[in-house]
Amino acid sequence: TLESQNKIDGVIDANNQYMEVIKENIKYDELMRWFDPEVRQRYDELYQIICDVVCVPRSTIRVNGKDYPYELVKSQFLKLKKEHVEYVADSMKTNLGEVKNIRSYLITALYNAPSTYCNYVAQAYRTVNQTEYESEYDVENKREMEYMKSLRESDPEGYKVYIAGKIEKRKAEGKRIV
Repeated sequence: TLESQNKIDGVIDANNQYMEVIKENIKYDELMRWFDPEVRQRYDELYQIICDVVCVPRSTIRVNGKDYPYELVKSQFLKLKKEHVEYVADSMKTNLGEVKNIRSYLITALYNAPSTYCNYVAQAYRTVNQTEYESEYDVENKREMEYMKSLRESDPEGYKVYIAGKIEKRKAEGKRIV
């Protein structure tokens, strides 16, 4: 019937839109620029799994051996970025253990990627450089703390003015004053 066909067309349109969003989020075109066709194939497989999880509604999806609500998993997969896909691909490349169900393993890895990526980067940095990882925020915060300490010791009145200015700025930005 015409009504059934319109419903199917609507689902196809929605899925095509999701697939385009996913391609944009993970910078699919950039991933497909790899010279090695095997690497491109691995990235394409990850893209296909992401699309399958997002575009095929079901009540639950199994992640790490447990059933999770479809909408929760879908929202996590829609957060995936290029660096997350590269992280999962890199993790697969370095995993020397046997994986009996690659698809389940990859779904779990992709699901966890947005919430483990920053710690992965910090750990990789520490491993390679044998030193503590400091983000740009950490470096800037440490610099400011040293400046404030120096100012407090050398110019107590200037320090008070500086702190008052910081408080006013936080209030203007609507941030909490601790």
